[in-house]
Formats: sequence, structure tokens, C-alpha cells
Amino acid sequence: MLGANEVAGLAVRAAVDTVPKSAGASARFTVSLVLGPDAAPMEEKDLVAAVRQRLKAEGPAVRYSIDVERCAEGTSRVQVCERVEAVTLTARDYDVLGFLAIARRLTADQLIALSFPGRHITIAYRRLAMLAAARPGGGGYVRQDFFFGARQERAKVAAWAVTNDGYNAVAPLLPYLRAYSTTPAVVANLQHDLWLNDLFVAMATARGAPVSPGDLPFRWLCDTDRPIAFRTLDDNAAFKTNLLRPDAIVELPFAQRRIFIEAERGTHTISPMSTMNAGATTMKARRYGLFVAAPIGAEAQTTAYRSTFPDGYRPELLFLVHSEWRRVHVLEALQAEHAKDANPPDFPVHVMTFDKARELLTSALPAGWTPAFSVARPRAQARPAAEKSVAATGLKPAPRARVRVGDAQLLKDGFNVLLDELKSRGGTKDLRAEVRSTVRKTREFIVWLVEGAAAGSSKTWSGAEKRQTRPTVAPSDEGNRKSG
Repeated sequence: MLGANEVAGLAVRAAVDTVPKSAGASARFTVSLVLGPDAAPMEEKDLVAAVRQRLKAEGPAVRYSIDVERCAEGTSRVQVCERVEAVTLTARDYDVLGFLAIARRLTADQLIALSFPGRHITIAYRRLAMLAAARPGGGGYVRQDFFFGARQERAKVAAWAVTNDGYNAVAPLLPYLRAYSTTPAVVANLQHDLWLNDLFVAMATARGAPVSPGDLPFRWLCDTDRPIAFRTLDDNAAFKTNLLRPDAIVELPFAQRRIFIEAERGTHTISPMSTMNAGATTMKARRYGLFVAAPIGAEAQTTAYRSTFPDGYRPELLFLVHSEWRRVHVLEALQAEHAKDANPPDFPVHVMTFDKARELLTSALPAGWTPAFSVARPRAQARPAAEKSVAATGLKPAPRARVRVGDAQLLKDGFNVLLDELKSRGGTKDLRAEVRSTVRKTREFIVWLVEGAAAGSSKTWSGAEKRQTRPTVAPSDEGNRKSG
């Protein structure tokens, strides 16, 4: 007779044979236990506990749900199959995918600050797990990449990123995104990117949260795998190819500014002994100076920057450093290089720690910008073309009516039918004063709503619009008037 331990052993072998090695920790599998006459009588909860314990210790590291079925014929057997759950993307899901597509990689804490403020951490993890297990095209919408933290604490850190399906779902809503590889990043890049993305989160949540990617008044470009190549004339009048690899580019359409960010965690030399050290801080600054100011043609009519970015935005360079010590030394090295240049470029260069960089970038946001909080109004899954243009232009879309014209008209017709029925029964003269007042206010609201829907207005009803523009009438007469 098979006991609980023997059945658990069958479950482990079936899981090892069925679960692919590429399955992530968020993948879900169903373990179906079919117990025949050869299985000893046992409590179902004890059997499930034994199987779970054995799978956790010896089985693949995925999520399991266990079903138990008893059969009067045949031998006991175990079947393991993957649970493919259909997930309907909500407005917040599109926001989460949009932020991941923009920033490439974010931790759960960063996503909570953007889209789940004030919510329990389990809510965010539960939704991310569902997006990871959705598997619309074989890989889910998101995935996890892991690394161990610094300072020898060996704490496992999870970074979330979009898969190909996740990127394709949100790319039409963010037109300025450019295609990039969604393959997992190496550990060094993960740590670097998450540190840099703290700055992105600080900018996005500077005026409150939750916030939608389409509402941001800036563009954040992380084209680390797409270097900027340009050619300049060297001292021998020969063309030389240069490469720039900014860690991020922040575009501020309202301020007409473009800020190139170089995030340095102290792994590069500040002032190199040789010009062959292309990663040194002063060498980066020199290449940016050539990119912005040096002519690229024999006629000296334009620069590489104006050719690459013809929109006229003012370029700036920000070195984001991890400590005050490095900030001081980088600043001294750049000032020394600047003093050697007989014709230095007119190009602002900032060297800042995280707090100062956050102040610089958040102060550049439009003074009147506030996020359209998603909790204040429901949003459709597919955003209209007017909202899609936000990311491309940096401008807010034109306000939309809060209801459709047809819905407002239906409300007006229903109100008129009720008034007709009320009039046939004696009108509103016998109603209490507060009831007549409610009828009057309801009619005023419906008229305002119909007119606003027809005009595409998104203004908020204050309760006094019609009464300020029309002469006052007796409540009894008003209550018998039809809406419209």
C-alpha cells in the first residue's frame, strides 16, 4: 500500500520530468494526485502537506497547486501540468508594463512607489506574479532577474523586467520607445540600472502617485545598447569616429532641455594617464564637448548634436556620483580640463550626488503639472490617440468628456419619462420641499451633463452652474419641467 511519503515521491518524480528547467519561480503548475485501490486510506490535508513539503525540498522551484482525486480502479498515478491563466490587462497593468518598458528594470519597491502607493506589498507581488504567469505568447508579460546585494550581505534582490509580450503590449501607448533586447541583464548592469532608476522614480512621483507613464511631462530614454556614433575632425584634419553611451537621456519638452546622464558608481578612473582609457570621467566629458560643439563637416555649419537632435533642445550633461568624495574629485578634474581648453564648449556639466540630482531634475518639471491619479477615475485599457501623443510631445492631451453623448442623452430621456409619470399622478406640488429641491438639482445636473458631453467638456460639476445663469423659478414649476 502506498502511503503519503510514497505518493509524495511520485509527485516529485513527475514534477522533475515535467517542469522545464527554464521555468521561473513565478511559473504555476498543477499536481493532480489520482489515488487508486493501492493507496492507503489517509486524510487529504495530511497528504497535501506531505506532497508540498517534499516538492519544496526536492522538486523544481516553481509554484504548485495540488488536487486529490480517488479512483476505484487502476493504480495510483500523478500528473503535473502547467497552469496557464488568462489575465485581462487592467489600466494599472498597462502602467506597470509602461514603467518597466521605459526604465528596463525596476524593483518591486520602485513599482509600488509608482503604481501601488499605500497598498500592501503583497498586492503588488500578487499582481506581478499573475503577469509573469499569464504566458500570452509563451513567456508571460514580465519576468524576474535576481542578484545578490553589495556589502557582502548576500541578500537576494529581484528586479522585474518586461518580456517580449509585455513590451509589445505597451509599446503602442508610448510612441517614443525604441525597440531593444529584452534578454536578462548581467548582474553588474542590474545593480547599476536599479540605482539609476531611483532617479527616474523620484522624478515620476515628484508631484504624487500613482501616476501613469502617459501623464509624465518628460521622456526617459535608457538606450544603453544603442550608442550615439558621430565623426569629428581631429588635430590632423582627419575624421575620427567617436561613441557616446549615456546611461539615460532625460528630455524636458516644456523647458526645451535634454540632459545626458552618466551614472558612476566609482568603478571608472576620473583622470586617466592615457587617452586610451575611454571610460574615464574626463574622457567622457571631452567626447560630450565634441559632440555638442565640434563641427562635423568641412564647412563647419553644424555639429553632431544638432544633426542627431534637430529639435533645438539645450544639451546638458549630468554626472551622477555615489558619494560626496567622488563629486569633489570629479569636479576638480573637470575644472582642470576646462582650464586647459582655449575654446571650451558652452555646455553645462553638472556633478551631483543623488539628492542634488533629484532636486535638479524635479525642479525642471512644469510648475502646473500634477498626475491624473488613476484612483480618481477609471481608465480604459486602450488609450485614445490623444493620450498616446503625450509621450511623444510632452504635452497634456485635450480634455475628454466624462461621459459619452449617447449615455447623457439616455439619462435625460429616463428623467423625462419619470417626470411624465409623476405629472400624470399630480405633479410635484404635494412633494416635500427637500424632494422638490432634489428633482430640480437633478434636472440641472442632467442639462449640464448633456451640454458638456456634446461639447467635449471635462469640467467638474460644482452644483451651481445652471442656477447662476438662469432666472429662479418656483420649485413646483421647476419640478414639472422636462430635462432639455
